Amino acid sequence: LNTRFPWLFVLFGGFFPAISEEFLFRMFAIPFLRKLLRWLPAAAVLAAFIWGFGHAGYPNQPFYIRGVEVGIGGVALGLVMLRWGILPTLVWHYSVDAMYSALLLVRSPNLYLKLSGAAGAGIVVLPVLVALIAYWRNGGFAPETGLLNGDEPAPSADPAPAEAAASAEPAAPTQALPTRMRLAALAILALGLLSLLIPAARFGERPKYKISADQARAAADAFVRARGLHPAAFRHVTWPTAIGDQLAVNYFLDRRSVAGASRLFERYRPLRSWVTRYFKSLDKEEASVSVDPETGRILGFQHALPEDRPGADLAPDAARALAASFAAAQGFDVASMDLKESSSEKKKARRDYTLVWEARPGDPRNVGEARYRVEIGVSGGQVTSERSYWWLPEAYERARSRQNAISIAAMVLRFGLMAASMVAALMLIVGYIRKRLVPWRVVMTIAAVCALLTGAAMLLDARLMDRAYMTAIPYETWRATQYMMVLMAVVFGFVMAGGAAALLTGSFPGSLPALRAQSRRRLARDAVFALAAAAGFSLILRQAGALLMDRFHAQALFSIDAPPIVASISPAASAIAGAIGVLYYAALLALVVLIGRRLQRPWMIYGFGLLLVFANLPAGIRTPGEFALHYGLGLLYVACAAAFCRWFARSNYLTYAAVLWVLVLREPLSGLFGTGNPALTVQGWIVLAVLVAGLAWALLPALARQPEAADATA
Repeated sequence: LNTRFPWLFVLFGGFFPAISEEFLFRMFAIPFLRKLLRWLPAAAVLAAFIWGFGHAGYPNQPFYIRGVEVGIGGVALGLVMLRWGILPTLVWHYSVDAMYSALLLVRSPNLYLKLSGAAGAGIVVLPVLVALIAYWRNGGFAPETGLLNGDEPAPSADPAPAEAAASAEPAAPTQALPTRMRLAALAILALGLLSLLIPAARFGERPKYKISADQARAAADAFVRARGLHPAAFRHVTWPTAIGDQLAVNYFLDRRSVAGASRLFERYRPLRSWVTRYFKSLDKEEASVSVDPETGRILGFQHALPEDRPGADLAPDAARALAASFAAAQGFDVASMDLKESSSEKKKARRDYTLVWEARPGDPRNVGEARYRVEIGVSGGQVTSERSYWWLPEAYERARSRQNAISIAAMVLRFGLMAASMVAALMLIVGYIRKRLVPWRVVMTIAAVCALLTGAAMLLDARLMDRAYMTAIPYETWRATQYMMVLMAVVFGFVMAGGAAALLTGSFPGSLPALRAQSRRRLARDAVFALAAAAGFSLILRQAGALLMDRFHAQALFSIDAPPIVASISPAASAIAGAIGVLYYAALLALVVLIGRRLQRPWMIYGFGLLLVFANLPAGIRTPGEFALHYGLGLLYVACAAAFCRWFARSNYLTYAAVLWVLVLREPLSGLFGTGNPALTVQGWIVLAVLVAGLAWALLPALARQPEAADATA
């Protein structure tokens, strides 16, 4: 209701679910399951109820009723699709979902909102009007002859489609990497190692997750037990998190150096923490406790009470004294601060207070106009919340939250390139399938393995799903829904991995043979030098980025995150399961290369590269200075990647496989080794061993004598 174009929300709110769900659960799922089950009725029913139970997360009693009723509707929609095609179900799905949103507008007394809702939900009628006008002007509809799939000519019986594809593909390098390029690779690696000697401050390196999730939960248990809660009476989940106060980070970096801003956050408001949530099924009472991941100190907590929970009706002075005493016990000297806000709310059987203290002018915790604050909540005679934060000027918050031409252009390009890339990938895959260039047995094997690893990765992190549990839903319903989501993710992962494998094998038939033992003996030596160049480029880029962000800190946008792998049941297994990202990175790289080849002219290729950098700019960019810094860094990354591919990797598929293998395991390795936790460090060594084993399998043939050399010696 507060957007400039309300009808756009209605339009996309109906469009996205209709397209995604009808294509996935009707047009794809029914033929796919029919091929597996070999019985059409079973395929239609199973697809319908998978779709139905995807909607089972709504609060209902019994918990399965929503899935059953939507599943029955899905059976009817499947019959409609089988009889009349996908278009009627698309129209129906769009109309229903758009009308849900449009009703909010149509019921408004505002005429503009009424017309916006009617136009958004009624736009589905537009194709009908176009068809009727065309029917009236042409005196009838066009004949269906030639429009059906069955009317297309049968594919030619090509006895060797793979050979034809291979002939269209650039041949693998027949000449070894020149000596000068090998020396250049070693020089780049040396420069990368030397760059580490240049000092550069990095924002947000601490605190690290030195204590484990179990130790953090033990500290949280002791705290809530002291508050009168019994942890054993609640379900619980503990996860790592990073503060989302990006505005305060930007404000500080505008006025302080990277090192100075980091010290302020480390001392007064740590950027990362362990959070433990305590909850019960169908009970509004719950609590969450934030713990410092290095020291185990309590950083904040929230205890939500039901509205009708009885409690004391404290006087304002008594509530203030209680809050001040608690704050002092937590290390906050509110006596040296000013009481900035004090509000009360009368509940059914108690009175609640919220008290906010602010640091006085001249306090070292204040930066510019930003003020350090401590907020304490009191509910019915007990403290129920505590947090510290920085209050920022409202003008600054409005300026940073407002979209401008740079951020809007980046967002539009990002979504546009994503959509165009998906369409291009689908068109290529369909073309390869029609030409019978896809080795289905290999593709299905890869897809099945990736799907199983996708499910395994989700199950390893299954306990973290309870972060989003809404206590108004029965916990059993929630669990059933989550496992259905895992199942759907496995199916979706199978489809995505199959598509990525089909794109790779159809576009580059030589990619799989390059992994065979004979090919590895020929390609491994060059791959070793290329990997050295990649490592050097990576170190140089990392250090250059840190130096530029440190030098131009007022324009730098830092991303603070918490590695979820540290809370996994088995971090090493989770990292290894996530290594399927090699396939998706390879498919993305292949798609970029294929699009670049189609552009042909150099200026078009350079323009495409500039658009790629623009579309991947950080979402928080608002000023020309921020744009210049991050766009420059993006150009530097693209230039190094292009140089690596052209001069070192060339068409050596083994090189790309080795580099991408390191790329997907680098992040979990840094997350595990960077914690300072001995148990997580052990997990990091396991991941490192797997990484080294993969590289050894790929690159050890470089030590073998080349066949040409052996013949010459003989």
